[in-house]
Amino acid sequence: MSLENDTVTRVIFVRHGQSDYNAQGRFQGSLDEPQLTSKGWKTALQCGQHLNKNHFDVIVCSPLRRARQTVESIVSTYGPGHPAPPVIYDARLREVHLPGWEGLPMQTVQSLFPASYRLWKQSPDLLVLPSPIDATSPAKDFSPLGDMRQRATEFQNDLLLHHRGQTVLVVGHGAAISVLIGMALNLSPDDVHCVQQSNGGISCLEFASRQDKPARACYINRTQHLGEMLPKMKEGRSGVRLLLLTEHRAARISWPEVVPGAPVHVVKGEGSTEVVSSLLSEADDRVRTVAWIQPSGRLSDKAASILLRPSWQSQGLVVEQDTLTVLHYPRRGCAPILQALNIDPDPETSIP
Repeated sequence: MSLENDTVTRVIFVRHGQSDYNAQGRFQGSLDEPQLTSKGWKTALQCGQHLNKNHFDVIVCSPLRRARQTVESIVSTYGPGHPAPPVIYDARLREVHLPGWEGLPMQTVQSLFPASYRLWKQSPDLLVLPSPIDATSPAKDFSPLGDMRQRATEFQNDLLLHHRGQTVLVVGHGAAISVLIGMALNLSPDDVHCVQQSNGGISCLEFASRQDKPARACYINRTQHLGEMLPKMKEGRSGVRLLLLTEHRAARISWPEVVPGAPVHVVKGEGSTEVVSSLLSEADDRVRTVAWIQPSGRLSDKAASILLRPSWQSQGLVVEQDTLTVLHYPRRGCAPILQALNIDPDPETSIP
């Protein structure tokens, strides 16, 4: 379902392929040194082969090497009879800048700066890091998320001004894309780590011409084109992975194909809300996959109040009919990670 407006602007977001820093578990931030691994190049090529079936008026890309390499691979899938869209590099799409952390292993940052790291994960809008202006000046307090949100606001405003009514492909970074999506949907700044962006994952937003109306999330973090029916879990193999889908969709799904090698606990019918609530309260070091079958595409208010963070319940973040949505609860009582929204388990499905 699309927004009912002749001047809808459709924005497709793609996170770059796996980088060497991703593989090593290092903070990348705004560093330009990280580059794609062989797996990252393959992922970028798969994205291009999937995306080039659709029309794009322009590609806008972060200037950092790992994003540029991803775009190069995407563009390489076009041919003489099917020219690639023009590419624009925009510095505002750089990844969140984390001075003092960039290049360090994540485990090292957790050990050296435990309080700051915890703040970054739980309340990122409150994190302030010292950032040197130059070699002779004292460090200045710097807000990584505040800086990213300012860049994202300027970028989004310009995008909607200059590309109104067009379809735009944006290639960037995990946290930067999460910030852009969160701001477009009026989510809380704290949600930056709760909207997952996998390497090579594809998300789609639609913007109406009215600036006061939030965007609509057509889908978020689709990875089937990479051969991954479900996105890989962001925070280790623990807790409950909850699959939300309708009776109609569930009847057409082969669970061994969607969740290979793992049992799926199917919950549906009267009393299912209470069953799911109980399962979530028991989340532990095991991984359990639970399929909650809904009679219709939209969650009831009672179900939504259990599953979704309060700031998610906006008109732009809606579970649509005949789709699959994935939530991951890594630990008991923790906020969920939205792994995927409104995806179709068919890897051949093209962008709507």
